[in-house]
Amino acid sequence: MNRRNAMDLLPALLSSLVVLLLFIIPVLYSIKESLFDYRGTFVGFDNYLNALDDIYFQDAFIYTLRITLISIVITMVSAVILAMAIRKTFIGKRLTLFLLQFDVSMPAVTCASMMLIAFSQTGFTSSLFYNLGLISSYSEFPNIFINPNGHGLILSVVWMFIPYIALSFLAVLHSISNDQEDQAATLGVSKMKRFIYITLPSLKSSIAYTSVLCFACVFGSFELPSLVGREHSLVTLAYYYYSDVPLMMPEHMESYAISIILFIITMVVSSILMYYSLVSSRRNDQ
Repeated sequence: MNRRNAMDLLPALLSSLVVLLLFIIPVLYSIKESLFDYRGTFVGFDNYLNALDDIYFQDAFIYTLRITLISIVITMVSAVILAMAIRKTFIGKRLTLFLLQFDVSMPAVTCASMMLIAFSQTGFTSSLFYNLGLISSYSEFPNIFINPNGHGLILSVVWMFIPYIALSFLAVLHSISNDQEDQAATLGVSKMKRFIYITLPSLKSSIAYTSVLCFACVFGSFELPSLVGREHSLVTLAYYYYSDVPLMMPEHMESYAISIILFIITMVVSSILMYYSLVSSRRNDQ
């Protein structure tokens, strides 16, 4: 093998090394630890059964799943509406695209902090309402962060993902031809029917693909639930059991089982959505 071929293989080797060190080895280690108790005795799937029977795990699973599904639905609908709104040329379009691209670069911690500053009971919006006389005290402002429904978490997730997904949809809309829509318009087809039967099918693969990213990020997120959530998600529960529960307690070893359960759910759902994305993309190409 000459030097040039070796250099061509370097990116693949580096990426494989990163995946091995940061993904494969931690997963294999967690699987191994999940099969033993704190004394090092092999217990098989007992840690998994104990985790599934744990009321805190059940509550965290329902909470995480509900937050994820609601966030994905709101994000996808809002992103499609936003992409359709900025699809055509208008005054200020460049500024709008710049703001969306700027928002995409925001990390999750920054998004959560900005949500707290903007919409907490001591934040900017509550202060504005108080100064305008709309509320007589800050406590009258809706408490969207400290509640079991996760309204603040959903708001943070939606605000973080809408710009990225809307830009992805916009790229798809710019790449497709408008001939079918123009022909349908000349035949008197309404805008709503044109959107449902022509525009939306062209976005199916992109919706499925971005749903994969959104699901994986939200379902396995640690930063947002720990900052703006007040209920344990699966990730924060696993971290709590691992870091704050003594080693000799069963819950400590359950943390490994929870992390593997989280990994399996994420991989299964992501694989299904990715398969649907590939199938939709092939149908659009035909």
